[in-house]
Amino acid sequence: MGMVALTIRQGTASRVQRLGQGVFLIGRQAGCDIVLDDGQVSRRHARLVVDGAEVIIEDLGGGNGTFIQGQSVGAALIAPGQVVEISPFLLSWEPLVERGPRFALEVVDGPGAGAQHPIAPGEPRTFGRAEDQDVRLADNSVSRKQGTITAGEQGVHVVLESGTAVFRGFEVREAVLLPGETLTVGLSTLRLRDLEA
Repeated sequence: MGMVALTIRQGTASRVQRLGQGVFLIGRQAGCDIVLDDGQVSRRHARLVVDGAEVIIEDLGGGNGTFIQGQSVGAALIAPGQVVEISPFLLSWEPLVERGPRFALEVVDGPGAGAQHPIAPGEPRTFGRAEDQDVRLADNSVSRKQGTITAGEQGVHVVLESGTAVFRGFEVREAVLLPGETLTVGLSTLRLRDLEA
């Protein structure tokens, strides 16, 4: 297992923190990996260990303790969805399923024709001709950073920060490409492919 999603609830408020493998310090002081900002929480309250498919909580002897189902624990293995109480916070975790690329942008015409660029769901990916771009186009008529691409469930959302693109016969600065559709940027025509179709 790669990462876990730790849900932290306090009353009606909640937040999710993504954690990889390792040891994470929980407490109210700013230097902790997981900050629980409340006077009832010790400065260094507990330690969360993500080891393979196991998640372990270890109480560090703070004043108010760490509880699972009302029982004080020193160290315990936490099952997915099981609630740990560090008053006034409730913590639980679920495995974070890392999905592979759903789509690919294929260069069908222009410099670098035939190149395919997989796009995984999630964070926006940058594209342009510079080497530090997530999707690098071998086209000198494209800006160093042309814009961003974000994959969704149905297609990809393209936002240009520099220049325009041709989409469905019109010049645009933003477009949502569906599988099979093309977008022309500079001298490059890109077609969106659905890798799961």
